Amino acid sequence: MEGLFLKLLYWIITNCLYIVDSIMEVFGVLTGLNQVQVDGGEDEYLLDYMITNANLQRIFMTIAAIGLAVALMFTIVSLAKNVVVRKKGAGKIAFQFFTTAISTMLTAFITIAVIYIANEILILIDYSFRDPVERVTLGQRIIEICSGKQLPWTGDDVRQFAFNGKDSLFGQMNITLSVFPDINDIKEGSALIDIDNFQFLVGVLVSIGLIIVMIQTTLGLTTRLFNIVFLYLSAPLCIATVPLDDGARFKMWRETIISKILLAYGSVLAVNVYLLILPKILNIKIGSGSGLVNTLFLCALVLCGAMTIPGGQLLFSRLVGTSAEEGRETTHGLRSMAGTLIAGGHIVASAGRAVFGGTNKFGQKSRGLLRTGARAAGTVANATGSLLGGNAYRGAVAKVKTGASNLKSRLKGNFGKVNASDPLSSGKMMKRGGLIGTMGAAGRKAKELKEFMSNGMDL
Repeated sequence: MEGLFLKLLYWIITNCLYIVDSIMEVFGVLTGLNQVQVDGGEDEYLLDYMITNANLQRIFMTIAAIGLAVALMFTIVSLAKNVVVRKKGAGKIAFQFFTTAISTMLTAFITIAVIYIANEILILIDYSFRDPVERVTLGQRIIEICSGKQLPWTGDDVRQFAFNGKDSLFGQMNITLSVFPDINDIKEGSALIDIDNFQFLVGVLVSIGLIIVMIQTTLGLTTRLFNIVFLYLSAPLCIATVPLDDGARFKMWRETIISKILLAYGSVLAVNVYLLILPKILNIKIGSGSGLVNTLFLCALVLCGAMTIPGGQLLFSRLVGTSAEEGRETTHGLRSMAGTLIAGGHIVASAGRAVFGGTNKFGQKSRGLLRTGARAAGTVANATGSLLGGNAYRGAVAKVKTGASNLKSRLKGNFGKVNASDPLSSGKMMKRGGLIGTMGAAGRKAKELKEFMSNGMDL
């Protein structure tokens, strides 16, 4: 059974790492490293497609027209304010209005150009980290760390090597009469690695931890895309406030969209640094330590390295003097969503108890609307029957209740006087067994008789 347990652990590790590699594909699309097929098969980067599609450009032009109207209104307000408080001349205010009209159109082109240039630089940075010869996925690298050696991968599927059998990771096992072949039944020379040296604990902890880390990072990058689109559409309205606040709102908008565009740099750099260090961990051992010491050491290196992936966004944003709140906002949103679902479940449960009855968390029981309504309907029906049928109705009801009581007594038994001639009863109130009790007593008597006959045969 030891082999069955280890096979289950290996299945968990490989499938969790397969999910990690799948998330890494999504990660590449969200950061702009990989292209997607749009509009019948054209390959395009996701952010470029979201910004440059025709519908969004049409909406941007509409908002730009509204922004010019708002800028004109703010120019009039600024001129009126300048009459009372002379802080700047009327010529400067008019110049700011014309600057706003020109900046609204230029901002669209500049934003698209900055996104394109930043994405190309990011691709070059990612390419500089890649090994042109060896292409190993993150999941495959974790399997190699658990194995303690490099493996001959022939594709991108981390589930390439089976647990046992021909061309498997741990070799061909002999057929035994046990439920599952024992790990000591492996044929010599048929395994890629020794199963005793595989770090199953490291594999389980790291694979599950990587799923959590990559999901958090991916959600933050997804939020980043929608934030960039939102900022792109809100640009004309922020530029429209230049005549009123001398460009303070537009400066805030500029810093925010730059931070969102450069946010992907932190994630890509963190992932590539993590992949760069992982192969070197294969050569690190604590010589004087036991097997448990090396296992804990591997867990610390691999897990803590994985935790730097979502932290890379925040670290890089600090270096460039911006903020990165996507991960925190996404986590808060998921927590709020989970709280809403739990509250909704409590409301549904309370409604179910109110309708069908039940017991609440304080132990209080309620009949519910259905049972209460049925009792009320029965009471009304009895009262109506008594008024219309009189004694005949009441007699019929009494007969039904008596019949039901007798049937219950015959099945379950009741208390009453037994035969007075029985010296054991003495006319006392004793319980009659009923049909169920009689059958149980007969079974017990048959068992006693069988034991008696068996003892007699022994004698």
